[in-house]
Amino acid sequence: MLFVYFAAGILGAPGWLWLSTRIGKHRAWSLAMLLAATGFLPAALLGTGDLPVFLAICIVTGLTLGADLALPNAMQADVIDLDRLDSGRERAGLFFALWGFATKASLALGVGLAFPLLEAAGFNPAISTAPAAAGATVPGLWALALIYGALPVPFKILAVILVRRFPLDRATQTGIAGRIALAGGHAGHATATATPSAGTTSCAASSATPEAPSSRSRPSSPSLDAVR
Repeated sequence: MLFVYFAAGILGAPGWLWLSTRIGKHRAWSLAMLLAATGFLPAALLGTGDLPVFLAICIVTGLTLGADLALPNAMQADVIDLDRLDSGRERAGLFFALWGFATKASLALGVGLAFPLLEAAGFNPAISTAPAAAGATVPGLWALALIYGALPVPFKILAVILVRRFPLDRATQTGIAGRIALAGGHAGHATATATPSAGTTSCAASSATPEAPSSRSRPSSPSLDAVR
């Protein structure tokens, strides 16, 4: 199932990138998150033998994985360009470091919340799930299903709400990139004007210093008067 999930993510990524050029990166990503939330909800209600339904869930949610991996990073690159234009400094490393920290912190928080909740609900993977022992494991299995299928949904919806007014659409980003290129061109021109090149300095020095006569110069040709 993991192979199907990640394969669907790889196959879906070009489509999300294409869609982001039509409706904007944040809108395409929001659409993917809503689709993922819709796909995850039925997973909390699955029972034994619902393999075809779970396969469909893996395909649908996997298709949204490409958007979740590619588009937020692309949106962050747009924010970095805006910061560079406003501050005049290149701080891409800082932004990506904070992004990496936030990503790893969210993964750690998910594990730190899910495992204690499962333990509190009585989930024990060592206990058989056979009907005879089902009474000891049903609450834990319900907790596992809800944490896997239902708990991520509010966080995805919250993320969609937070980015719904993301101001950097395609037209804005094109203008920012143009202003950065224009500012870089002016800076390069000013540097070239203020600092003469080595070739210019050498030429000035050569013109200021008279050239010494060469000891290997050929003897001058006799004048016409001497020949006559």
